[in-house]
Amino acid sequence: MLRQFTCRGPLRQLPALLPTTRHLAAMVCGSAHRLLPAVSRIAQVRYQSTASLARGEFKDFAHSAPTPFNKEEDVAIAFDGKVCIECRACELVCPVSRTVPPASGFDADTCIKCGRCLQVCPTGAIFTPSFDIKAKIAALKKQGVLTMAQVAPAIRAVLTDEEICFGLRRLGFDLVFDTNVAADITIMEESRELLERITKPSPEAPLPMFTSCCPAWVNMVEKQYPHLAPHLSTCMSPQAMLGQLVRHQFKTQRGIPPEKIYIASVMPCVAKKDEVRRKQLRGAIDDVITSRELMAQAPLNFDRETTSPEYLKYDTPLDEASGAGKIFGNTGGVMEAAIRTAYWMYTGQEPPRVQFTDFETEKGIREYSIDLDENTTVRAAIVNGTKNLGELLANMNQYHMIEVMNCEGGCVNGPGQPLGLDWKAIKGRHGKLFDNDKHSKYFASHQTPEIHQLYEKELQDAELRHHLFHTHYHPRDAAPEFSVPAEHGHGVAEQHPPVHSPVSGEDLKWHPRTPVDVQPFTEFHNVTARLVEESGARLPLGFSEAFISESRQLTPEGYSPEQFLLRFSAPHNPVLPSMNPSLLHFAHCNKDLPPPPKEGEENGFHYRTGDHIGIAPCNVPAEVDAVLNHFEWDADALVTVKSQDPVRQYPAEPMTVRCLFSQFVDLSGPVGYGVRRLLKPDSGFLPGVRTHGEALMMIPKGVYSISQIVSLSPPIQPRYYSIASSSTRNPRELELLVAKVAGGLATSFMCGPYEMIQGRPIAVRLRRGVFNYPEDPSTPLVAVSVGTGLAPVRSFMLERADRGIQGNCVVIHGCRHKAKDFVCVEDLHSGGAEEYVAFSRDGEKKVYIHDKIVEGRAAIWELLEKPNCQFFYCGAAGKVCQQMEAALFQGAEMLGRTDGHDVIQRMRDEHRYHLEAY
Repeated sequence: MLRQFTCRGPLRQLPALLPTTRHLAAMVCGSAHRLLPAVSRIAQVRYQSTASLARGEFKDFAHSAPTPFNKEEDVAIAFDGKVCIECRACELVCPVSRTVPPASGFDADTCIKCGRCLQVCPTGAIFTPSFDIKAKIAALKKQGVLTMAQVAPAIRAVLTDEEICFGLRRLGFDLVFDTNVAADITIMEESRELLERITKPSPEAPLPMFTSCCPAWVNMVEKQYPHLAPHLSTCMSPQAMLGQLVRHQFKTQRGIPPEKIYIASVMPCVAKKDEVRRKQLRGAIDDVITSRELMAQAPLNFDRETTSPEYLKYDTPLDEASGAGKIFGNTGGVMEAAIRTAYWMYTGQEPPRVQFTDFETEKGIREYSIDLDENTTVRAAIVNGTKNLGELLANMNQYHMIEVMNCEGGCVNGPGQPLGLDWKAIKGRHGKLFDNDKHSKYFASHQTPEIHQLYEKELQDAELRHHLFHTHYHPRDAAPEFSVPAEHGHGVAEQHPPVHSPVSGEDLKWHPRTPVDVQPFTEFHNVTARLVEESGARLPLGFSEAFISESRQLTPEGYSPEQFLLRFSAPHNPVLPSMNPSLLHFAHCNKDLPPPPKEGEENGFHYRTGDHIGIAPCNVPAEVDAVLNHFEWDADALVTVKSQDPVRQYPAEPMTVRCLFSQFVDLSGPVGYGVRRLLKPDSGFLPGVRTHGEALMMIPKGVYSISQIVSLSPPIQPRYYSIASSSTRNPRELELLVAKVAGGLATSFMCGPYEMIQGRPIAVRLRRGVFNYPEDPSTPLVAVSVGTGLAPVRSFMLERADRGIQGNCVVIHGCRHKAKDFVCVEDLHSGGAEEYVAFSRDGEKKVYIHDKIVEGRAAIWELLEKPNCQFFYCGAAGKVCQQMEAALFQGAEMLGRTDGHDVIQRMRDEHRYHLEAY
């Protein structure tokens, strides 16, 4: 068990205060010699005296050559391996079981930036990168930039308003605003959205509605539970709303352009640093300062007699908030505030004073209900920490609204606050926000004069409110991407996500052919206990009993395995080799697909042009047999697997050992961290071993059980593809344009022996892609693609051909060789577009898409300047994408245009500029 130690004596006494378990951990890891140099870091980073922090005595350790948690600079969390003692505390508390140091196998792509690892790291090896606030403000002022700060509700749990305002003004900020007002705006928008979902439910805005204020929770949804993305409230977080509102007001009322305004948020959360870098919120907030950073850099002591009272107050007009806005920092605060205003919006009466947040902070889930009228009862749930999420998801449809906060206790316990895991201290912070609510003049968000004035004058226009305060969410694959898809499904199956943490196995003395009952069900998200076994495959299936019995099988047919090439977004960002693309055709072999569903009806398989399809692959049978034979396990023995992680569960029904290692354990992927450390405890480096399956063959048989091996193994993840066919031409079939990755799991699955997949069900899932064909067929289009990024462009061209559309479209495509790589030529021609194709390896001079963009600049910009033009890019992320955009601007300059950046930015703001990069 983790124990919290507080340094309250001289620093020289610190070694005596360190827990014995830490010394033991250091010696076991062979790192005892590294513990002593870390003593000063522990003292400075973990020092708990808030009074000392407020006096400005806190100084964070000067990290030398820190390693960011991401390939690009990470503004939220960084790691300094020089003082890591490998105690594994970070791994124990990580909600996604991924936070271990990069050198030891950290998976940055799944990190949700919650900062739990930072809170428990005993040496400060995991920390938040900081910057010199005062120097940055001074530099901005020299450039004529107006500097502003805003302060989150939870900061008031560790500092007074006067200390905060004084410190920020001494750092040089021109204006200081209260984020509590933005919390009230959030409640106004969120309450309205909740009532709209209750009274007018739709697939795009389903119930229950999850709160979206916690950026770590939003990251978890997009990375771990993408099917929940439509359930997230579209409301921005309060800090983003305030940034948007302030920039809008100063532009319209004072004529100050947004780029001449700098806004920093003082937040209790390190994930907020990551949030402001989100593409959808870029430009709202410039920087985030944690409360610890403020305490370290701002002078907080002031003389009341010599300090102007205005210096100690928030600036008007955004300075008066309700008690509802002030409790945002507590677990349950967002829910309580939203219900107060939703009740008023629905009934026209003031809400009863029921305090949802008055409960023990250790309780994981709390449920509430409130009657809006005789026929309408709003049922709500509060999840106190994402570790408690698992037990709620299985029954989430009984609720209308669910609040989720990653940090137990709420934002007052955020990793940006003074570090500590003492629940008494956390309850004390809760009490401060409760007191602020009780002593507030206004009980609910809709009651304040600030809100009345804003909504009666500036925010009457619903479209303006939507533009300023609402956003969207999308599934994020492992590879970096710029896409913004939204989930949808029409009777498709989903491979249940396997567990990522240690599991225990139980052998069952049942007959291997014991049938698995399949119960009728209608909910897509809850597939844990709903499986069907057919031809040895255990497949979760979606939406309806009719779909299970009539339409469940996608089987590739009519292709040559040696020509089939695979592209997928792998969790380890592989470097794609030279590829020769070809089409892969899918069709239902057993029965025809049912017709596309009519309006209001969901039955059968249906996709739209531009959609993605996810396919859950299985391991090659020969590799599975090799592992099972090596350990001498009975392949037909039935086992059930129980996870120790409440969030990620294996199916509850029994499965064979062969099924477990065929569908759930990734044998073709990189060697799992646990196996590497097991075989090479000193370095974890296994020379000559490519895959996890090969590494398993190095483990002696009879030493470890099945459950231990599964605990050390990475799970199989589904692979997503852009659909290359048109739903109008082939509504019951789909085609993919894929490229082969040597040794890839999906490649081995799809290109392996034909008997492996012929006649067997494949778990699939549809999701909405970025390339959504415009409803107006005459819409001007500019489409740029690289390699197999041609797939959605091909689907567009087929759609145009089927609709008889010609012209008003430019296509730029790049590949290596015309003879080998340029596929679907006739399909591309059929769309009636003006084409520019770059072959980078056919001539003496390499020609790329950015060269063709410059060449076709006149035709491209003729379309881009049209107010309804749509721009699409599908291809590699990083340098290629950057060169593509630079070529657009270069072409504009060569045409004598000075508004190129403005045109593209306007297209972004109006959601007409779409990037789908991998």
